[in-house]
Amino acid sequence: MLNPREVAEILGIHPKTVHLWLRTGKLEGIKISSRSWRIPQESLNDFIEKNKNINQKKEVKTPISSDKKSTKIERSSSSHTTMKDYIREIMGEH
Repeated sequence: MLNPREVAEILGIHPKTVHLWLRTGKLEGIKISSRSWRIPQESLNDFIEKNKNINQKKEVKTPISSDKKSTKIERSSSSHTTMKDYIREIMGEH
């Protein structure tokens, strides 16, 4: 049996998130008092198995056919460019 703090450390999240998941039923646990929970190791393993694909980043391939497009994207992503300017540049409305 694990407490919410131990589960949070294992998952690399804040303990309040574990409490939220317990209260909403996303993570199965046993309430042992008005404020204390215990999570069986098997419940944690099931939770991890069900949610293992959620945080994985999917590889996105963006075809760029010319250097002109590449420099346009690089220039657009600078910190002083606003989203509005970025969209205009992509749409060719400069």
